[in-house]
Amino acid sequence: MLTRKRLLATALPTTAGLLFTAYVLAVLGGAPGSAAAAPLSGGIRYVTPAGSDAANDCSGLGSPCQTIQWALGQAQGGDQIWAAAGVYTSAGGTVADITQTVTLQGGWNSAFSHNDPASQPTILDGQGLQPVVVISPTALPVGAQITPTVAGLVVTHGQGQSDYCGAGVVSPADCGGGIASLYADPLIVNNVISDNVGGNNSFGFG
Repeated sequence: MLTRKRLLATALPTTAGLLFTAYVLAVLGGAPGSAAAAPLSGGIRYVTPAGSDAANDCSGLGSPCQTIQWALGQAQGGDQIWAAAGVYTSAGGTVADITQTVTLQGGWNSAFSHNDPASQPTILDGQGLQPVVVISPTALPVGAQITPTVAGLVVTHGQGQSDYCGAGVVSPADCGGGIASLYADPLIVNNVISDNVGGNNSFGFG
């Protein structure tokens, strides 16, 4: 069964110079501007727009990768992907295709020493092509669903009526333009989800 899960959303006016007409701010946990706690398990993969994907597993603090998708491809279950402030895009539109239980967290400074999504926005821009973030396993789950966390991001300009919205979607119009979650139980927290088009600004299915 497809359900929508674990999204706490409150509509608020825009801030931090992001001129969006409307957005959803999902808030849960820690105070703004505080450094994130060390991961309980798994490794950390670092990403910044000034980084490089070439022959890089993204695990070196001094040699971050350039794209979120590359870092997701290097990650193992339980890893954290820390994305520094800046704008991230993709030729296909989907900036982050999450297929396993990982944490994707934005709002980091370039040195990855301080986390504050409000003053250091990590912007995922779908360029009106496809959903910006797709959360879906590579195969339909037999047992427990994947449980990734997506936090501290600006998710914008997604298209939920594209040809591809993830495995199992019959009607593309049903897919979330900002975040499409299918056959998963994600935690979506402290994100700005704005100016997306499609079945839903945030979730299509969860």
